[in-house]
Amino acid sequence: MVNEQDIPKIAEIMELTGYKFQDDRFPSTERFLEMEQNKPPHTVLAQNPDNEFHLGFFCFRREQDNSITMREYSHRLENNEVIVDVLERQLDPEGTSLRYDDTPTTYMDTSFRTSSVESVYHLKGYTKRPKDITDMKKLEPFINQEKLKELEQHPQRNITFTNVDKNEVHKHM
Repeated sequence: MVNEQDIPKIAEIMELTGYKFQDDRFPSTERFLEMEQNKPPHTVLAQNPDNEFHLGFFCFRREQDNSITMREYSHRLENNEVIVDVLERQLDPEGTSLRYDDTPTTYMDTSFRTSSVESVYHLKGYTKRPKDITDMKKLEPFINQEKLKELEQHPQRNITFTNVDKNEVHKHM
């Protein structure tokens, strides 16, 4: 999970470590066609240039009350123009505390909060990719089952925005 306002910082850090960073939230028509052909696993990702390993980033926006709005981008082509749709999942402050660790992590002199182990495990449970199943097995010994159950039962509000303009999204960050 990465706060959208921090994407430029994340890109800089990833590129300094040798990864190729790609932000496809608002692709050009040419990039969209490339994405359709190659099917990248994430809209925002950092790819190790030497192998298949990548880090996929899920976007969110932190609100003033410490709640978060998770943002998922999808794309389609209409009249040779890329249309961007955004699905927002809004979590109240309690849901936010279930998904994120309270203690910041520091990497390369940058401090940030990370998703809880339970949150990553929960998100990967929606997919059937072999990589995600392997990740879940590796995470299982570290899962607090009580916290996972709370997280699974905590409500969220879903809203879909269609034909989103890049400037409109940045205005709300």
